[in-house]
Amino acid sequence: MFGSRGVNIASDLPLWAVQFDGVPTLGSVNTFMGGWTTAFAKQYGASTGGCAPAGAFDLNVFTE
Repeated sequence: MFGSRGVNIASDLPLWAVQFDGVPTLGSVNTFMGGWTTAFAKQYGASTGGCAPAGAFDLNVFTE
């Protein structure tokens, strides 16, 4: 996406990582690009139930 892991693009902004590992913690995010070294939020999966129009919704975890 960035061409290189060494490229720094807006790393001063919060990162919302997507890692579908089923683990609801930010500590499991271990691959960073674009200059980020930590994540503000993580999407760790999707549910197949719920009230969303398509019947599914994202599962996310955030920093406190």
